[in-house]
Amino acid sequence: MVYLDTLGLKTAGIGHLLVGAERDMNVGQSITDEQIDKWFDADVIRCTHIAKNCVKNFDQIDDTRQRVLCQLAFNMGNKLSGFVNTLKHIEAGEFKLAADELQNSKWFGQVGNRGPETCFALRTGLYGWRNK
Repeated sequence: MVYLDTLGLKTAGIGHLLVGAERDMNVGQSITDEQIDKWFDADVIRCTHIAKNCVKNFDQIDDTRQRVLCQLAFNMGNKLSGFVNTLKHIEAGEFKLAADELQNSKWFGQVGNRGPETCFALRTGLYGWRNK
């Protein structure tokens, strides 16, 4: 279903930001599962590409931090590259400092529970902060 995200942007499926002609869809409009799957597959490829471009040693960091970067790229798109200090700390393996930088960003205040969850995963290399 098409809905407005927290910034009032048209979104559908699994957090897919509608772009181009997709923006002509109406809020509340139903979307097929097939279309949602296509968007998600394309979004995963796009976000992985963005994350790899932002962190030179992406392939050398652990799976959890790779997922964090892809999640951030999914949420921010190319704006992720503007988080210069966070990315610098990730490349240096300084994950606590990277998480601190994220926690002090405008992004953190916009994403609700995803902020603390993402920062916890970045700091510790573990998911599931609510269970700790």
